[in-house]
Amino acid sequence: MNKPEVKTTKKVEEKFKGHGTKKVSRVILKVIGANIVNLVLVAVVFYLLGIMPKQAEKIKELRSASIVAQETSDAAVIKADIDKNEDKIEQLKNLFVDDQGFGQFIREVNAIRAEGVITQFDFPGQGSVTRGKLRGYPVIIVFQGNLDTVNGAFSRIMDLPFLLSPESIEVIGSSDNLTLNFGALLLVNDSFSEN
Repeated sequence: MNKPEVKTTKKVEEKFKGHGTKKVSRVILKVIGANIVNLVLVAVVFYLLGIMPKQAEKIKELRSASIVAQETSDAAVIKADIDKNEDKIEQLKNLFVDDQGFGQFIREVNAIRAEGVITQFDFPGQGSVTRGKLRGYPVIIVFQGNLDTVNGAFSRIMDLPFLLSPESIEVIGSSDNLTLNFGALLLVNDSFSEN
């Protein structure tokens, strides 16, 4: 079998020749464009890497200044709160017994005891005891009588200008013949002497 002979004319060759050149130039243009975009992106990355440490330092300084300002304002608020409550703090400090207050407490309880409702008033132990951060003297007071007299005497003891921290309360009997055993800690201040 004979192969047919292909005749090429100049016109056909020129047509294909021009078309192939255009195709190559488009690919080259696309590669060049992609390389230019890559170069621009690399330049932007290097620029951002150059300014990032400066921006990070500015952010760190602003954060530090913010923390300092917040701590200063917190301290100012706490100081203002303490100043506002200074009278209450002093009033509470005065409720802790000192040497003179200890004698006054004994006189006040003995005055109520003279009415006959308090049958026992005692400081058990050898001195002050510490419960957590509080220091005081244990005291036992026994009330005896009907419900109204015991309640009245107990209320008067609790209304005294001293801090009594209840340790134990025991009620025995009925409302006509009631015995109330009250154990408490008479809180003392730091300047209280053991003598």
